[in-house]
Amino acid sequence: MAGAEEAPLHGSADALDPGQAPAEGKGAAVLGGRQDDQPVGRALQAAAALPGGGLPRLPRPEPPADVSRRRAGGRAGSGRLREETPVRGGADRLQLDRPAQIHHRGPAQGHPNPLPEAQTPADRSGADRPLPPDRLSDDPRDEPPLHRLVPRGEAQMKKRLQVLVAFDIGVIKPRGYGYEEEFKGPAFATERDVLRAIRDNGWEARTVGIHNDIRVLIEEVAERRPDVIFNLVEVFDNKTYLDKNVAAILEMLGIPYTGASSEALFLCNNKGLFKKVLRYHRLRGPRFQTFMRGHRVWLPKVLTLPCVVKPLCEEASRGISEASVVDNEAAFIERVRFLHEQMNSDAIAEEYVEGRELYVTVLGADRLVVFPPREFKFGKRPEDEPRIATYKAKWDEGYRKRWGIDSVSAGKLPNGAWERVQETCKRAYRALNLRSYARFDIRLTPSGQVVILEPNVNPCLAEEDEVGLAALKGGLPYDRLIRRIVSLALTRGGPAKKRRRAA
Repeated sequence: MAGAEEAPLHGSADALDPGQAPAEGKGAAVLGGRQDDQPVGRALQAAAALPGGGLPRLPRPEPPADVSRRRAGGRAGSGRLREETPVRGGADRLQLDRPAQIHHRGPAQGHPNPLPEAQTPADRSGADRPLPPDRLSDDPRDEPPLHRLVPRGEAQMKKRLQVLVAFDIGVIKPRGYGYEEEFKGPAFATERDVLRAIRDNGWEARTVGIHNDIRVLIEEVAERRPDVIFNLVEVFDNKTYLDKNVAAILEMLGIPYTGASSEALFLCNNKGLFKKVLRYHRLRGPRFQTFMRGHRVWLPKVLTLPCVVKPLCEEASRGISEASVVDNEAAFIERVRFLHEQMNSDAIAEEYVEGRELYVTVLGADRLVVFPPREFKFGKRPEDEPRIATYKAKWDEGYRKRWGIDSVSAGKLPNGAWERVQETCKRAYRALNLRSYARFDIRLTPSGQVVILEPNVNPCLAEEDEVGLAALKGGLPYDRLIRRIVSLALTRGGPAKKRRRAA
């Protein structure tokens, strides 16, 4: 990628979980905080021994939100590349037009010699078939047609598929609790919409809410033996970084499940780690430096101010505010120390990238679909100041209305930009070994460069959130989107998949 040599990696990304190591005697708390007469180990073995296997794993890394009748998921990230000069006006600053279609079909651009692991099938064949954003490829070497499902997964679906919807909840509820009242509120928009779509597809659906005891999920699987689990768990015991641990348990049990794998959650929830992987595959991202708690804090000479200082392992823009953008050494050091001392979090500082903030959804496994982009509009925020998607900009409805902030279907992009965006996101998806679905937060710079800010490996799936709206814009209605996600889970599934084939 042109200019990649200007973005060397600096600093370590060795931080694991943002929480402290558990104190002696607290090991049981991770799995529920109590010791019953049936240990968790025996429960896991019992569930895994069933003909149906065990459990699935957890997806979405974004929390429920009540923002303009939907849960806007996403992460903030920004940065200005060193050689660029922001453009005021012209084609790069076109006004957003909701129904606008993007018709540019210029050649895709990227690194002339991408590493094999990051190449798309089109890369490897030498073909270059960029897609307009309002349809999907029908090239058998690349993407599947839009209006059909992955054949293997579709063939495996029974007439009455048994689907268990697993999600996180802030309080303990008994197994079998219906959650009808909770699902009426905006905080559970994703759970409500997914459950409705599953039933509209003719499948049988049950729900299980998880707070701080994984045994409720194990017991549900042992008793009901679902064919697939639709995994919407993103928090365990009020800790976002434990989603990967729950996912790992589900993987041990062997039942197909939707969403990202435990290794993808571990990798992509650590901003320093995924940036190193993308850099290895020659994909552009902002320069960065990580700062671990208990170590010296300084302003590295390799970073150009302004920078954005964020928690290393948080999600949904937690810990990101206007104060996160720093333009001098004193503010830089102060913000890093604030995250260390007040949020008990390791920190990452990355250069601010000027440009349009786009959210791009990718769906698939071996063959990928890229849906039309969404755009985060900063409204009345001054254009001559750094503009980032802060926590308040995403989740505070009053703040959003006051500043005219919204997320909409992206307006017209510069000639050839959409092709570069598609190619970059597909390469990143494969480089990070993602599956099922993901959403990339990117910046399209005034000079046309595509800069990856963050991958959201399990973004919100409410019908009127970014993924659902992008899929609809691309011609895939919500019910069929959910059907496609379930199909992908069955395609790669474990024992349950073998049962269906045998049947």
